[in-house]
Amino acid sequence: MSKATEENKYLSEYYSVLTGATIVNCRMSEPEPGEDTDGWFESFPTFDVVLADGTKCTLEISSDPEGNGAGFIFGLPLPEEK
Repeated sequence: MSKATEENKYLSEYYSVLTGATIVNCRMSEPEPGEDTDGWFESFPTFDVVLADGTKCTLEISSDPEGNGAGFIFGLPLPEEK
């Protein structure tokens, strides 16, 4: 199995827990109290969800697993198109 196939399999399993989840709130993240931002803070898209099994989670969308920057979700209707 290629590394890309292994990664896709892992990520598919990781994200599959979202099947049947309910988004109960969405917002942009805020700096933690006392966090030194040096005048710069990148807000992350943040979602409070309840998984199908009842587990409550807070999700933040990042550009990579290390949290090096906020991300963007494609495929949603744009606010100006509603």
